Amino acid sequence: MAAAASARSAQSRFDGGEFQGYRWMDNSVESRREGEATRCAKLYTEIVANANKLYRSMHPEEEEEGDLEIGVFGTQYSQAVLMVGRVCCEADENLQPVPDPLNLNPQSLLLEPIFTGGPGASGRGKRLILNVQALDSYTLFPGCVVGVIGRTSPNSCGGELVAEGMVTGAGLEWGRKATNEEPSISLEVAHADSAPIHVVCASGPFQSVKGKVHGGQRLELIAKYVSDFKPGVLILMGPFMDADFMEATLLEEVETPMSFEDKFNKEILPRLVKLALTCRETRTHLILLPSLSECCFTYPLPQPTVMAMKAYEPWATLAKHLEPMRHVRLGGNPCSISINDMMLYVTSTDPLRSFTAEILMKAPEARPKVDLALEQFVSHRSLFPLSPPVVPIDPNKLRAGSLRMPDSTDIVIFPSLLQPFGKEAGGRYFINCGIFTRDTGTGSIASIFISPQKDADRLASRVKIETVKM
Repeated sequence: MAAAASARSAQSRFDGGEFQGYRWMDNSVESRREGEATRCAKLYTEIVANANKLYRSMHPEEEEEGDLEIGVFGTQYSQAVLMVGRVCCEADENLQPVPDPLNLNPQSLLLEPIFTGGPGASGRGKRLILNVQALDSYTLFPGCVVGVIGRTSPNSCGGELVAEGMVTGAGLEWGRKATNEEPSISLEVAHADSAPIHVVCASGPFQSVKGKVHGGQRLELIAKYVSDFKPGVLILMGPFMDADFMEATLLEEVETPMSFEDKFNKEILPRLVKLALTCRETRTHLILLPSLSECCFTYPLPQPTVMAMKAYEPWATLAKHLEPMRHVRLGGNPCSISINDMMLYVTSTDPLRSFTAEILMKAPEARPKVDLALEQFVSHRSLFPLSPPVVPIDPNKLRAGSLRMPDSTDIVIFPSLLQPFGKEAGGRYFINCGIFTRDTGTGSIASIFISPQKDADRLASRVKIETVKM
């Protein structure tokens, strides 16, 4: 009986499968190609349906005799067909290493098939020149999945496709529907009948180089904010110990140099524990998410929780302190969080900074690139549709659909160096919570108030955002 009691005491709530890591360093070129093809194939059905609707609107005089023929890559067509493929650039294969950004232009566009097993699969491996000169408007980027209505140019032997119409991704009409997939974290936050739920989002780094704020002292500012305003939920995103910051301080003259693990345990951990204790006093749910820039945490996207490396320092010491704190929850990156009736999709990785630099657009009126980027995130059901990706992504997880946003998503939260904002696109509300500490030592957090009005016409009417300068 004593042995059973000791076994129960030795068990940790971080021993479950949701806290386990995965193998990712043995990925082959084939697995990367299959992962990318699977991502594209999940959009195939909706692209075909939207392209046929577009063709009927372009030719209302024609009787509805059926859908457009799905063209085979590398075949000559004199009549309009539908080609479904992925936009890429000549630089993908002609320049090594691939430049960043690729800087798409209308003369360098190529279209390659996505291997769905459908009619277009017989053109496997063939690329077409994509001619978009006849289009009045479009928004493209490397890796963009499109349905192109057009015909091949004469004497091109099927090597050039002249576009007459084009749909991008699965479209902005993205209905919410319940799925069998459970959210990573599910919370029930108590609040008064008419009072909104207060959610605070803060993203690291919590250190500064130019401002000489070392050791994560700025975490104490968040603890004070929580103590003063008592939010219902605090989402704290890494990096808690920024790899770029640590690299910048390696050459500093110090009398007693410390390892990254010791520095975390001495300077970051006590402040995290103090913040967790403050959240317990204010009855605030605390959610911790890792980051790609985290020291001593080398997983690519999608990242597991920090307890995936709980056998190693500094995460082993962190696990011992967080074990008795039931109000502290650990999520991966990205992470789906259910708060009462609202579904949040949160990532600590900036999806906008590199994406806006890759957009190629043509429109009668100029539009902000941020708005175009958010629409593409909705159309591709992912915050990371760029290919080749600019952030490390595990292709096996990509093949399993791990980076696809859930259909039940209401609010999408991420940090970006761009100006903090809240914008609605495709029936989803996107929030840039900002960076807590910039190089100058200043930064901001996002204070989000979610109204309990379930019958509101628009999601934006239920969400109010306040940017708090820190």
